[in-house]
Amino acid sequence: MESKDATLALPLPSQLDKWTSFDVFRYFKSKAIALSILDKELNIFIDERITGKHLIEITIHILRLAGFTIGSSMNIMVEINLLKNEYYISLSNRTNVSESVTDITEIDYLKKILGVVENILEHISL
Repeated sequence: MESKDATLALPLPSQLDKWTSFDVFRYFKSKAIALSILDKELNIFIDERITGKHLIEITIHILRLAGFTIGSSMNIMVEINLLKNEYYISLSNRTNVSESVTDITEIDYLKKILGVVENILEHISL
């Protein structure tokens, strides 16, 4: 069943909070990001739970390592940085929200970021 990794799907909203760094590793591996980049950047996170903030930062870092710098792909980086800023604003605005409430905004931002990354990686020819 190894072929399922090749078509790893985006997580359902209900699954996002259960994603570990290993899931992120498998996601990027399924999108043909160089394994050496993943080994170097994600190895310390394996088997640890990560937050949306970590996923955003890891995504941006991997994109930069893969050659998507501000100079060569400014629109992509600007879009991701805007999403990151909106994510932090949404976190700062929920100080009075009870723990039991699911933050749909946070899930939407993560889905947008994963969608942007998926679109980028579909156009990478390695």
